Amino acid sequence: MIKAVITDVGGVMMTTILRHMAADLAEKHSLDKNFVNKAIHRRWTDYKLDKITGDEFWQGFVEETGIDENVEELKKESLSYNRIIPGAFDVYKSLKGKYKLAVLSNNAEEWVEEIKKLLPIDDVFDVVLFSNEVKMKKPDAEFFMLCAKKLGFKPEECVFVDDQENNITAAEELGFKTIKFTDAEQLKSELKNMGVSK
Repeated sequence: MIKAVITDVGGVMMTTILRHMAADLAEKHSLDKNFVNKAIHRRWTDYKLDKITGDEFWQGFVEETGIDENVEELKKESLSYNRIIPGAFDVYKSLKGKYKLAVLSNNAEEWVEEIKKLLPIDDVFDVVLFSNEVKMKKPDAEFFMLCAKKLGFKPEECVFVDDQENNITAAEELGFKTIKFTDAEQLKSELKNMGVSK
């Protein structure tokens, strides 16, 4: 029986910043999309674990790509990509009080602050774990298990929602039920099929 729902943020409740920004920057500077995407993700692990600052992250990207962009402007611009994906947050909101709810997200400090301005996640979710705050990341097992422990349930009593296949696979290997997110209606439908409804 499912007692808790754990969700990702980027690609589920909010747009994925780096993927969208890389595509736009590649087009703007007439560069290969794969080259820009690899460059923008190269220091992502260190950034989401709070090992480097936003300044260091974007400075490294500018140096690697050679693009004529101001680091401070890139930092500000990245915040504008934090946009709400319609529907998913409302699905979770409807489950509040009936199931334990958790956020498990790889994210950077500046973006977390912006997310919390746009969505009242602390009011809806019982457990909120961001990689930059706990210094753990998906798909590492310890991050998933920390979430289950804080919820007070076994992995098999939790369903994990994410848009990334590698995170879904990692969660399944630990015994979590999973849903690979595509949109809010599909999320609602799959949760219902698992017996999770408002």
